[in-house]
Amino acid sequence: MKKIISLICFLIVIPTLTVSMKGCEDEKVPDGHYIHLSEGKLTDNTTREDISNIFNKIESENVQIVVAHFHGGLVSSNAAYKNPMKKIDPAGFNKSMFEVYEDLDVDTGKKRAYPIFFIWESDFLTTLVSMLGDLDEAKIREIYKKIKNKILRVKEAKSIIEEFLNEVGPLPLKDPLNAYTEKYRTWSSTKQRELKEEIEREIENATNELNNCQRENPGAVCPDEVVSVVYYRVLQRSIMGRHHRLTVTMQEEIWNSVKDASKVAKDGWGTMKCNTVFPFDNDGTPKEETYGGTAFLIELNDLVNKRQQQQQDIRVILVGHSTGVVFICNLLEEAAKEDKYPSLANFEFDVIFEAPACTFERFSHTIDVAG
Repeated sequence: MKKIISLICFLIVIPTLTVSMKGCEDEKVPDGHYIHLSEGKLTDNTTREDISNIFNKIESENVQIVVAHFHGGLVSSNAAYKNPMKKIDPAGFNKSMFEVYEDLDVDTGKKRAYPIFFIWESDFLTTLVSMLGDLDEAKIREIYKKIKNKILRVKEAKSIIEEFLNEVGPLPLKDPLNAYTEKYRTWSSTKQRELKEEIEREIENATNELNNCQRENPGAVCPDEVVSVVYYRVLQRSIMGRHHRLTVTMQEEIWNSVKDASKVAKDGWGTMKCNTVFPFDNDGTPKEETYGGTAFLIELNDLVNKRQQQQQDIRVILVGHSTGVVFICNLLEEAAKEDKYPSLANFEFDVIFEAPACTFERFSHTIDVAG
C-alpha cells in the first residue's frame, strides 16, 4: 500500500472562546497565497499562471514547508479572505493564522513556511442557490432578511410569548439570542413550561402551513411559511440555550425548513461536498488547466520531483476544517494516482483535521486508497 499520510491529528472538540479580533478588518490574504475556486474551477481572482507563479516563488525562495489550508462549509469567500488575517488575543497571543502558518524566524527574519489558502465558495446563500436552481438569489436573500428582521424586531408574538418578548426588550446586536436564553432562566418553572408549550404549538401550526403550501404548490419554497417556521424554531432553541449565534442558527433552521427538511439538509451538505470533488476534474491541458485542485497537484508534483532530484526535502502540511477535511480526502486520493502524479504517489503529506465533517467510512476509504 502506498504511504501518503504520515500524521493525522483529530481535534474533535473545540471550546468556544470569547476573543477580541484585533485590526486587519480590511486586510485579506495577500496575493500569491490563495487559490480561489468556484464549482472547482479557477476564477478571475486566480489564473493558471498565478498558480505557476506561486510554485515558482516557493522554488526560488527554497521554501522547505508548504501549508495548504481548506476552510469549511458555510464560509463566504469574503470571510475566507479576511479570517486568516485576523489576530486573536485570548492570553497575549497576537498572531493571525497566516502568521502562524508562515512561521517567521524572529532571529533570522526568514519565513519558514509558505501558506496557501484554498477559497472554494461554500457560503450559505451560494450553496442554497445551487440547490434551488429554480429560485433566484434575490428571492433567497429576501427570505433570509425577513427571518433576521423578524427575530431582531420581535414581531408577531402571541399570548405568553408576547409577555416573554416584552420582558426581553430590545435585543443587543452582539449575541442577541443570548438575551432570550438569559431571560428564560429567570422565569419560574411553571411559566417556562407554559412558554415552551406555546412555542411548540406555534411550530406545529407553522410547519403544517408550510407543508400545506408545498403540497398545493409543488416546487415552491413558500417564503412566508418558511419565515414563520424558522422564527419559532430559533426562539425555541434560544430559550433552551441550544443556539450557535444568530446567523448560524438561522442557516441551520433554513436547511431544515425549505422544501422537504431531510432532503434539503442532505442536498445542502451534498452540494458543498460536491464542490470539494469538482476541483480535481481536468481539461487535459496541464499548463492551461482550469480546475484548481488539478492545477495545484500538477505544480506540486513538479516541485516534489525537482526536490527529489536535488535530494532536498519539501514538507507539505494540509490543514482542513469541517467540510474542508473532505476536500483533503479528495486531494489525497487524487495525489495517489501514480499514472498522473508519479512524484506524489509515494509522497508523505502531514495532515491536520479540525472538527472534521467527513464520516469514518469516508476517511476509511481515503486510507484504503492513499494510506
